[in-house]
Amino acid sequence: MDILLKVYQEGKAEVKMTRINIKAFLTDIFIGSTSTTSEVIAWTITELINHPSIFNKVREEINSVVGSTRLDDESDVENLPYLQAVVKETLQLYPLLLVTTRKCCQSCEIGGFEIPQETMVLINLAGRRACPGSKLGLSMVHTAIATVVQCFNWEVVGDGGENKATVNTEVSKGTFIHINW
Repeated sequence: MDILLKVYQEGKAEVKMTRINIKAFLTDIFIGSTSTTSEVIAWTITELINHPSIFNKVREEINSVVGSTRLDDESDVENLPYLQAVVKETLQLYPLLLVTTRKCCQSCEIGGFEIPQETMVLINLAGRRACPGSKLGLSMVHTAIATVVQCFNWEVVGDGGENKATVNTEVSKGTFIHINW
C-alpha cells in the first residue's frame, strides 16, 4: 500500500497511477483472496457430502486428533494428513483460476494485439508465480472444513430409494459455485 501511494503521490513514474487504479488493485486482491478460499471450501464440502465414507474418515481423523471437547484450530492441521489430502484432491478436481476482468477504457496494444476501447479482457492475477496468499488461504480452508465436518452432519435428501441423491457437481463454461447457506 505504501509503495502504491508513493507512486501515486510522486507522479514521476513511467505509468501514472490514479486513485481509481489503486482502488481497483486492492479490490482485486481482496476479492481474489476471499472468493478462491470460499470456492475451495464449498467444493471440498460438496465432494465430502457426495462421498460419505470419506466424510466419515475425515471426521474420525479430526476426532482422534482434536477430540470432542474443543474445536479444531490452525495448529491441528499439520496432524490431519487425510484432511490435507482431501483438500489437495479437491484442488486437482476443481483448480482455481486466478483471473479477473477489466474493461479497456481506451484502445491499446498488448503483446502486438490491438485491443479496442470497451473490450473486456481477462487479467492473470497469479502470473508466473504462485499466489502470495496461498499459505494463509490453505490454512483457512483446512480449519474451516475441519470445523464444518466436526460440527455438522451433512447429507443430500433424496427420494429414499436405492440411489442416494448427490450434490450436482457438473461444471460448465462460466460456472462459479454459489451456495446459499
